[in-house]
Amino acid sequence: MNRISVKLIIGITVIVLISSTLSGLLYLNNYKQFIITQKQNELLKRCEQITNFSVAINDKDISFGRRMQMIRLVDELTDSVVWVVDKKGMVIFDSNDDFRFVRAKIDISNIKNGEKITTQDFTSFFKQNTLTVAVPIYSFNEIVGAVYLHTSIDDVYRTYQEYKYYLINILLFSIFLSVILGALYSIVFTKNIEKMKKTVDEISKGNYKVRTNVTSNDEVGELARTLDKMAGDIDTQIEENRRLSQMSKDLVANVSHEFKTPLTLIRGYIENIKDNTVEASEKIYDRILDNTGSLEKMVNEVLDLSKLESGKVEINTEEFELDEMIKNIIKEMSLIATKRNIQINLDVSNAPTILEADYIKIKQVLIIFIDNAIKYSRDNGVVTIILKTDCIEILDEGIGINAGILPHIFERFYQAELSRSGKGYGLGLCIAKHILDMHKFMVNIESEENKGTKVTILFKS
Repeated sequence: MNRISVKLIIGITVIVLISSTLSGLLYLNNYKQFIITQKQNELLKRCEQITNFSVAINDKDISFGRRMQMIRLVDELTDSVVWVVDKKGMVIFDSNDDFRFVRAKIDISNIKNGEKITTQDFTSFFKQNTLTVAVPIYSFNEIVGAVYLHTSIDDVYRTYQEYKYYLINILLFSIFLSVILGALYSIVFTKNIEKMKKTVDEISKGNYKVRTNVTSNDEVGELARTLDKMAGDIDTQIEENRRLSQMSKDLVANVSHEFKTPLTLIRGYIENIKDNTVEASEKIYDRILDNTGSLEKMVNEVLDLSKLESGKVEINTEEFELDEMIKNIIKEMSLIATKRNIQINLDVSNAPTILEADYIKIKQVLIIFIDNAIKYSRDNGVVTIILKTDCIEILDEGIGINAGILPHIFERFYQAELSRSGKGYGLGLCIAKHILDMHKFMVNIESEENKGTKVTILFKS
C-alpha cells in the first residue's frame, strides 16, 4: 500500500467518486425542485383563473348540476383536485365528490391576510405526495373564501428515485473506469520515477556513470536531468580526484627522487673531503652550493604553493615601473642564458609602464616564466620579452608543449617534465597562476611542439 502507483489509483478513484456523487445529487435535487416549481407556478396560474368564477359556484341560486359541471370543468383544466372553501375555512366543494372532505374545516388565517399559499402539508390527506396551492377569493374587495388546488407529485418522486438508481449505476461504472484508467495512468506516471529510483540505487552503490534517460519536459523530467547532472558531476569529480591523487603520488615520488640526487652528491662530497679521498677545492664547494640551491628552490616552491592554497598570503600593492623590474630580472638571469648562448631581447614601449601590484610576487611570476623560457629554449636560441601598456609577452623558440598537456599545465601537482624532457616539477606554473589570480590578472599560454611557446600576461582582467 505504500507504492505511489497504488496511492494514485486510490486517489483518482476517491476523487471521481466524491465529485460524481456530489454533482449527481446536486443535479437530482435541482431537477426535483425545478419540476415542483414548474408545477407550482402552473397551479397558481390556474388557481387565479378559477377564482374568477368561484363566486358563481358559491351562489345558492345555481343548481347543483350546474355547480358540478363547473367543478368538473375546473378539474379537467387543472388536472388536480379542486376545493372551494368559504371564509370560515369550511370545504364547500370538492371536485372529486369526496364527502369525507366536504364540510372539513381548514385554517385559512394566512389566506385571510391576502397571501397565496404553497404547501405539501396535505400529503397525509391524499396518502400520496401532494403539492397544494391556495388563492383567496375576493368579492367586492372582501375575502369570501379560497380556492385550493391539490395535485400529485408522485411522478416527480418516482423520477427522482429512478435517477438515483441510475446515478448509482453511473458511480459504479465510474469507479470501475477510474480504477482501470488510474492504473494505466499510474504506470505511465511512475515509470520515470522508477527509473530515477533505480538510478539513485546505483549511485548509492558507487556507480556514478548510470543515467535515468528520462526525456519528459515536466517537473519529473527536470528532476531526472538534475539527478543525471549530479551523477555526472560526481563522476567527473571522482575521476579528477583520482587523477590529482595519482599526480600527487607521482610528484612526491619525483620530488623525492630529485631531493635524493643532490643530497647524495652533497653527502658524497662531504664524506670524500672528511676521508681525505679528495682535496677540498673551489670547484667542489661550487658543486655543493649548486646542489644546495636546487634543494632550497624545491623546498621553497612547495612551501610557497602551500601558503598560496591556504589563503594566508596577502597582497601588498604598490606602484612601480614594470620595465625596470624586467631589466633587473634579465640581468639576474643573464648568467644562466649566457652559459647556453641564449640571447634575451627586450621590446619596451616609449613611455614607462606603471603597474600597481605586489612587487615581490609579480617579480616571482616573471622569473618563473622567463626561467622556463630560457630552460626550454635550444642552445643559441632567442627569448623575446615584449612589454605593452596592458600586457607583457614572453616568447621562446624552444621545444614547446604538447597540445594534450597544455590545458593542464597550471593544475596542482601536474608534472611538466612529461612534456619538458624530464625538467621541472610542475609547481612553478601553479604558483604563478595563484599569484596572478590574486591580482585578478589573466594569463594565456600558446605553444606548439618544436616551435616554441608564447606567454601573455594581461594586467587588466
